[in-house]
Amino acid sequence: MKKFIETLAANNFLKQTLLRNILIVSLAIAIVLPLYDILFIYPSFTQLLIEEKRDDAIRIARHLSSQLVSEDIELRKSLVHISLLNGVQQLNEIRDNFELIKLKFFSESGEVLFSTDPREVGTINKESYFHEIVARGNIHAEVVHKDTESLERQVLSADVVETYVPLMRDDKFLGAFEIYYDITGRREQLDALLSRSSIIVFALASGLLMVIVLTLIKENKTITERNRAEEGLRESERRFRETTDLLPTIICETGIDMKITYMNRAGLSSLGYSQTDIELGIKLLDLIHPEDKAKLAQHTDEILQGRELVAAECCMLRKDGSEIAVFVNLAPIHKEGRIVGMRASIADINELKNLQARLLEAQKMEAIATLAGGIAHEFNNALGAVIPNADLLRMRFPDNEEIIKYVQPLHSSAKRMAHLTNQLLAYARGGKYFTQHISLSGFVRDTLPLITHSFDPDIQVETDLSEHVCDVKVDLAQMQMVLLAVLANAAESIERSGCIRIITRTMEVDEEHAVDHAGLQPGPYACLAIEDDGRGMDAETRARVFEPFFSTKYVGRGLGMAAVYGIVKNHGGLVLVDSALEKGAVIRIFLPCSGRRV
Repeated sequence: MKKFIETLAANNFLKQTLLRNILIVSLAIAIVLPLYDILFIYPSFTQLLIEEKRDDAIRIARHLSSQLVSEDIELRKSLVHISLLNGVQQLNEIRDNFELIKLKFFSESGEVLFSTDPREVGTINKESYFHEIVARGNIHAEVVHKDTESLERQVLSADVVETYVPLMRDDKFLGAFEIYYDITGRREQLDALLSRSSIIVFALASGLLMVIVLTLIKENKTITERNRAEEGLRESERRFRETTDLLPTIICETGIDMKITYMNRAGLSSLGYSQTDIELGIKLLDLIHPEDKAKLAQHTDEILQGRELVAAECCMLRKDGSEIAVFVNLAPIHKEGRIVGMRASIADINELKNLQARLLEAQKMEAIATLAGGIAHEFNNALGAVIPNADLLRMRFPDNEEIIKYVQPLHSSAKRMAHLTNQLLAYARGGKYFTQHISLSGFVRDTLPLITHSFDPDIQVETDLSEHVCDVKVDLAQMQMVLLAVLANAAESIERSGCIRIITRTMEVDEEHAVDHAGLQPGPYACLAIEDDGRGMDAETRARVFEPFFSTKYVGRGLGMAAVYGIVKNHGGLVLVDSALEKGAVIRIFLPCSGRRV
């Protein structure tokens, strides 16, 4: 047994819930079966024996009663003795069949009128069971064990069934028979039978328990191995989850129905979903932009048909509906030789797209600037012959009105062309001829009256000029051109009445802001913001606002904002435009601080 217990302990048997429950049930069966014999079967057999002897007693009592009831209604002691004695003599002849060892007859008062033991005649039964049970017409039977007291408090030398049978006539109690049956032999047979039965049952239960335990030990080894394999799989999956949560790339897994079963932390954060959303059920294709859904659906079908890897560029939708450009790699998930789902590695290429767009924009603007600079120089070379010669004609023939008539328009047009070339040179990052340190707030305050007098009276101009804005080193004439061009555009965008607001501040540009806006370096900048509540610009106009000769007006050359871009860029600054249709526009001009503050 000790070795058996050690085997159970070595197999870590009781830690398996299922096996532990089976063992408990088996032990319960092994214990309950013998107990069932003792607690239920043995009492049942004993009860059957009592009922059998009670039935015998009833038959004997009825036989003897027939002799008594046929006599005088009064049961006198002499008549009872003679009648019962004859009956007993008849019973003695068949005593071996009835196992009768004693018979008594009581009067209705409890006096013994007859007994096979003459010494008991005349005694009176005063016990409560006689008067409360038997005297009321009820049969009372009880087993009395050897060497214990009977119901009449007599010590018996055998196991007996003591039975009281009332004698009734017309519902009247006339007396009662007390009959003792010897069941010693029957009890010994029953005990021997039950002992053998208990031994057999216990042996069968023990054998069954051993078989079950040995089977469970074997099964425990199988379960332990399976648990180790499952634990290894769970550990591997846990490491995979932890690793993917560290990646900035979106990692997700789907079932064969394309429903997402897992998404790493970067994916939940980038797309704006929570783990609860994933558990409620989201399909991968539901996250794809409608224009790209068909393309990606085709790629997923290729994966499910056996292709090992598919890569595609598409657009995904965040939970809030915003778009994100991504590059998707799809691969199948295999289990037991069949495809059970897909794994996707999704890279956010929004920043890359933005960088590419900014690079293309910068290259385009650089190319345009180079072209504009070449054109401007060619114009200047040509104008270098036109204007002086026109001036010479006027000087040579000052009194010739006909010549003056034709030279004057020629001279005016040449001057306008010269101004145009100056704007082109400004856009093309021409030189800063007369730079000086100025206060941006003071510059606006001094220049504004020279410009606003030509504005519509219904247009209000408000200023919020900081007195602590840092100085900037600029060409004053070129900066006046910048302010004039921006304010002119703002005034033209206001169709009837409106407001233009001019703000100056010192701003600190950090590294993150500098990365987002190519051309800016981290550090302090003076910012000139010009806001209007005009008609605003759509996305296409906003993207082309700095292109030379691009204009939304029917008249005009469209060089003003191009010149602004070139001048500010030439001063190491940046121009940002924020606008939407019917929302007005905000032009922000950043100029690097010169290191001196007012």
